[in-house]
Amino acid sequence: MPTEEACIQLKPGKLFETKTVYPHGTVPVINQSAADILGYHNEEPGVDASHQKPVVTFANHTCAIRLMKQPFSSIQNIFPKVGKPGVTETIYFYYASLGRVSLSDYKGHHPIFRKAHIPVPPLPEQKRIAGILSAYDELIENSQRRIKVLETMARNLYREWFVHYRYPGHENTSLTPSPLGHIPKGWEVKTVEGIVKRIPVGKKYDQKTVSATGTVPVFDQGKTGIIGYHDDEPGVHASESSPVVVFANHTCYQRLIQFPFSAIQNILPFVSSPSIPRNIYWLHWATNGLVVFNDYKGHWPEYAAKTLVVPSEEVCEQFGNFVAPMTRRILNLEKLIQNLRKTRDLLLQRLLSGQIPLQTPTTEAA
Repeated sequence: MPTEEACIQLKPGKLFETKTVYPHGTVPVINQSAADILGYHNEEPGVDASHQKPVVTFANHTCAIRLMKQPFSSIQNIFPKVGKPGVTETIYFYYASLGRVSLSDYKGHHPIFRKAHIPVPPLPEQKRIAGILSAYDELIENSQRRIKVLETMARNLYREWFVHYRYPGHENTSLTPSPLGHIPKGWEVKTVEGIVKRIPVGKKYDQKTVSATGTVPVFDQGKTGIIGYHDDEPGVHASESSPVVVFANHTCYQRLIQFPFSAIQNILPFVSSPSIPRNIYWLHWATNGLVVFNDYKGHWPEYAAKTLVVPSEEVCEQFGNFVAPMTRRILNLEKLIQNLRKTRDLLLQRLLSGQIPLQTPTTEAA
């Protein structure tokens, strides 16, 4: 049946934006990504979700679907939904809705989503399907928590060295004036464009030209999103010895990739400029978060114009040696998450299509 007949749409409550949220607070404000948040507030939540009463959200422009298990608020164009009593379980509705509408451009996709059809088996079968798939998501969430810990460690180290200037040997270095305030002598102020080199991404893919399986992942503009795979030549030959930083033009997400990959449109890979060679790990953490998503426009011009303090090559190398093990661990966990998602999605297709039959136990057998 169409999703609009299989769910109840909730009111989102008060809507927030970048100017009305804070870095910390009691209630998260979700944006149109698949996992990230815009910020927090301390007012009443717009939607009172919980582990016992989860809520599914659909993002109008990105098609991102989330399962929320805590009270939350949102920006505009986020549509909260729950399963219709007697028709669908909310968690099953979440899994059945994944991938029903794909991102084509930055337009409103909600009308398409409402008309998209999902299979609706009997409720006991829905519960069993949801239980099987939830086990994979619990493993994914555990890996994501570990990634956050490692990212926090790397960010704190970056802040200590390059914001507070408490890097090894700082006691023997004097500070000198610059456009960004006093900085260590010998360091420079540069724009992002002045320290990076854009590299081509090769053939661009979309939802219609990828498969559920393959040897080369295709990245989209989500934080950790992969829309599928292919078996052709990868667009970018990244590796552990030659990592590549990629910036998502519309969503501002950034990641460091150490394996061959391809991408959709508006994924912009880069490495350190040969004229100012700096450690790729330093480059990633120095440029990550320089611009914040505010609407669906191209953010690269703003990103490229941002200025930052560029340390000496020696200090960048030292920092890279410290954070490389953390970053590699993050990348390994991301690979694990990709494999878990891949397995979950294949299982999801087979469960929803009936390829894996689910026998509901009889009362006597139970």
